Parts: sequence; C-alpha cells; structure tokens
Amino acid sequence: LGKGTGLGMSQVQSFASQAGGQLEIASDLGQGTVVSIFLPCTIAITPAETAAAPALKPVQGNVLLVEDNIDIGEAVTAILQHAGAKVRWYRSADEALRAVAGGLQVDAVLSDVSLPGANNGIDLARQLASTRPDLRVVLMTGYTDRLQEAVAAGFHVVPKPASADTLIRAITQAGERAGSGKASQLSSRGGMPHHF
Repeated sequence: LGKGTGLGMSQVQSFASQAGGQLEIASDLGQGTVVSIFLPCTIAITPAETAAAPALKPVQGNVLLVEDNIDIGEAVTAILQHAGAKVRWYRSADEALRAVAGGLQVDAVLSDVSLPGANNGIDLARQLASTRPDLRVVLMTGYTDRLQEAVAAGFHVVPKPASADTLIRAITQAGERAGSGKASQLSSRGGMPHHF
C-alpha cells in the first residue's frame, strides 16, 4: 500500500492478450529493457455485424464500490454509472461496513481485496455474509494468492484487470442471486469498450 500496485506489467500483458496480441520483453544487463507489444491488424466490421451485437441493458440498483485506488475507483464508477447503476464509492472496507450498518441501501457490492484499514475485502465479504446473507458480494484482485484465498472462502472473484463487460456481468449475477425484488434486480448484457 502506498507504493503502487505492482500490476503495471500484468495490465499490459492482459491488454495485449485480450486484444489477440502478445507481449515480449528483452533485457540486456547494462543496456536496458525493451518491451514490445504486438497487436493484430483491425478487421472491418460491416453495418450488419454491428446491428447484430446485443444492446447493453441498464444496470438497476444500488452498487456499493469499495476501492482505494483513485484511478480504478473513478473508472469503475464511470462504467457502472454508464450502465445505469447508482454507485456509492468508499475507499476502505471499514467505511463501507459503517455505511451499511448505518442503513445504506445496497443491492450489490463490488470490492477490491487489498484495502487499507482493519478489514480487507475478504473480511468485508465475510461480515456482510453474516449480517446480510441476501447481499451478493463480488471481489476484485490482481494478486493470485488473494484470488485463491477469496475463491476458497466461497466468494465470486473478478481478476484485475477486467473488461467493463466482465464487471457488469458480475454485478448482474450478483443481482440475480441477491433476490427477486425490483430493487435488487441488477441486469445487463452485451459489452462496453471501456476497461480499467
């Protein structure tokens, strides 16, 4: 915390592979490092193919976002708001827990795992599971060990970096599992061109 996420190269690798390309790194002692990203040429999309793409349905409901990285928090907030969700963003699990205990209406939670304070994202998910079993919590992490820990604890985890489509699908599933009332029905499909 406070020294960067260490995810820079992981994000570049993920971007390259998601785009159908690859990343190559060559390093020579005393000479430096060259990072090369190879991406495929674009393929023209016909108007018929564009029309066939499914439209994105709005996300309905209140999403509690817990993310201490300002850039990621702003990006994810924009993605969820663009999809129609009402987003409340907190930068620590402790703040989020206080807000929920204070009566904040929440339909789904999207939280980073590594957070400052007494509780991390897994602690948040466990506490919410005990007090709000109807509430579906989705965790995000870029660290493999934390991802495995969260999955072993029974929580849905989205690996970082993730596409907007992946995030929205996770929130959609959260709403579908949280209950059948209108307030908790978070629904969407299709994709968005944004990533965080």
